[in-house]
Amino acid sequence: MKTINKTEDAPEFEVEKVQKLWEREYSPFTLSSYEIAAKLLTSGEFGKNNLTLNLLVYKNGKASQYRSFHEQDSTVKAFFEVLIKNKALLEKVYSGYISAAEYILDSFKKILDSNSFDENFITSLNHNFGNFAGHAFIIQRGVDYLKDYTEHKEIYNKLVDLRKKYELVFGGEFEKHLRTLWNKIGKNMRKPHLLGLMSLDELIHFLRNNKLPNNLEGREKGTVISIGMPPVESLLIEGKPAEKIINLLDEKTLKEASQLTGNLQGLVVYDKSIKGEVQIIKNFKDLDKFKQGKILVVPSTLPKYELCYKKAIGIIADEGGLLSHAAIFCREFKIPGIIGTKHATKLLKDGDIVELKAKTGVVRILKNE
Repeated sequence: MKTINKTEDAPEFEVEKVQKLWEREYSPFTLSSYEIAAKLLTSGEFGKNNLTLNLLVYKNGKASQYRSFHEQDSTVKAFFEVLIKNKALLEKVYSGYISAAEYILDSFKKILDSNSFDENFITSLNHNFGNFAGHAFIIQRGVDYLKDYTEHKEIYNKLVDLRKKYELVFGGEFEKHLRTLWNKIGKNMRKPHLLGLMSLDELIHFLRNNKLPNNLEGREKGTVISIGMPPVESLLIEGKPAEKIINLLDEKTLKEASQLTGNLQGLVVYDKSIKGEVQIIKNFKDLDKFKQGKILVVPSTLPKYELCYKKAIGIIADEGGLLSHAAIFCREFKIPGIIGTKHATKLLKDGDIVELKAKTGVVRILKNE
């Protein structure tokens, strides 16, 4: 993965064509594994790939993924037109997902029990997370695609069960164990967490030569990993070029927010309508501020928000699909929820009164604060 830190060397990206898909607590090391996911998805084995660009943005401990929803939806449709007719290939998706997840879980044990880690272990950990992410794309997006096809209920249920079984691998456990790994590898470093700001290639170079990249600490302020495909071409962009890309994406978000009017539309995850007052929680540091009995509005559907989920009478999220943590939580605890609204945290304000219409997936604003 090539590193770009000069503006004149950075490619121009069509940020207008991408939308924010998710927000996670992923490090650049984890994001670099998405190169492996891209190679899996563009292999042609599962059907025609229409994805052309994946932008992964890291800033101050949070990561976001941007890609075209249109390209994503057309790719999933093409994949499942093949997979529902090919049982052996579908089983290969299941086994690939399970194999990668089980390897990662076994690696967690080694991270906790061992104090010595070679480059083979680091490489395998990164590659297996990339394989896990690639198979998870097929599984998670497949559930959203198949939800209305009753004739494929057996496949749908299998996908749901697999996602639930390994949910925590995606939901925070991976980064939690990486932090332990960095503390052990970098035990003589003043700031061992900086190891997570490197790509796989850079980390291997560090293990061999004990030399860190220049301006590594500066990546906290903004790093972009771009994955163009096909063929897969990955770049780690830092410094001024990364700042420019992040600013363009932020400007696009602000422009979209300024044009928002009316109601929100999303995906129903528990079939019950409700009215109530909303409270927006955008940052994990504000979790303890959420008040019992309100409708929770969040940007993502991470397990960390579960503290608020348990107090909420309803949940609205910008992101998420039927297999997101919030969706699973809503169904299990019978809490009304509409997710994947894209813009709830931008359009709604604390104190707004809204109605969640479970039959249509509409969030209707009854009263603005």
